[in-house]
Amino acid sequence: MSQMCFMSVFAGETCKGLSDSSCHYDNFMTLVSGTNHLKVDKENCGSEYVKSEWQAEPKVNFVDAKHDKSYTVMCVDPDPPGYEKGQYWLHWLVSNVKGDDLAKGDLTKAKHSLPYYGPAPPEGSGLHRYIFLAFEQENDNVELDVPKVRSKFHLNEWLAKHTKLCGAHARTQVHTEKFFT
Repeated sequence: MSQMCFMSVFAGETCKGLSDSSCHYDNFMTLVSGTNHLKVDKENCGSEYVKSEWQAEPKVNFVDAKHDKSYTVMCVDPDPPGYEKGQYWLHWLVSNVKGDDLAKGDLTKAKHSLPYYGPAPPEGSGLHRYIFLAFEQENDNVELDVPKVRSKFHLNEWLAKHTKLCGAHARTQVHTEKFFT
């Protein structure tokens, strides 16, 4: 596989960033919040939640993950004030997640490149989307460049450097706002 894998799956999104909703996507990940164990699935994807519900690392599972593949999972916020289209706040980066483990929601054996950082939208910045993505890896163990800063993360540029990633193969999202505590 090569960069073409990334380009073909992201057709129409490479220059513009992610589409407005990750809820209208065939392959869907399920989230379970780390606080009160609220479940986000296809039926309630994109619902608004209190930000405190998502401060602890959520359980993420993709039941259709291929057992013979590995994945990279990330969470991004495309809505910080002053960001251009295609820039994100990077909340989480986990690589080398075995397909069987992702199907069960077990990321404990994976490489946690950037620990989970819960939602912290600035006051008055409106509704924020927190988009969770799973990319299929070409190899079981990949070494990814870990961004030095989480802010103004250029997802598409980063993906273009990592031709060993294909996808996104699965997505989901939640919404929070500053006034939700």
